[in-house]
Amino acid sequence: MDYDVIVKQVGKRIKMLREKNNETQKELGKAIGISQDAISKIETGKTQLTFENQLRIAEHFNVSHDFLCKDIDNNSILDLLKKYVHLKVESTSIEPERFKYPVLVINKNFYRYLVHTAYAEDNLTMPEKIRKQWIEEEIQIFYKSDEIDEEAKKTEEAVLLPVNLIIPDDKKAEWHQSDLLRELSNDWLNAERKN
Repeated sequence: MDYDVIVKQVGKRIKMLREKNNETQKELGKAIGISQDAISKIETGKTQLTFENQLRIAEHFNVSHDFLCKDIDNNSILDLLKKYVHLKVESTSIEPERFKYPVLVINKNFYRYLVHTAYAEDNLTMPEKIRKQWIEEEIQIFYKSDEIDEEAKKTEEAVLLPVNLIIPDDKKAEWHQSDLLRELSNDWLNAERKN
């Protein structure tokens, strides 16, 4: 594809985002630290977008760089996050309409990355330099596996338990599964009502 065409398409997407956000060129320029004239030139494709301005614009509009540069439909950070982690609501077999609880659905490779980096960050006996190398290696493994591995599409599921249900007080020394599900459902519904 012709480079000039790409520059113009990026400019059109920025203009679309700005108008969708009800902003003037002057307001966008002020928000990211450049002039109204510079915004006008970017939107019309007369000036190419610098990497620094791309970062600022993507952050300002809460969109991914893929969307900004290629129109790939990861058009927001939230959409991108949902690719790797989201919640679904499950019902219990005991009174399914009454007892509902959230289940975390997480990409297997992302889960592995989170677990390994959490262990690395928590290991304070390890020299800082080695911990940083460990984390950097985990980042590289994640990106490589996400690109080429069929496993990247697989997910893990986990029921999220508040700490007070994992370690009950003296009155709740023994949990039965039905007790746990009822308390989990109540805990979740109470949190929903507060929001």
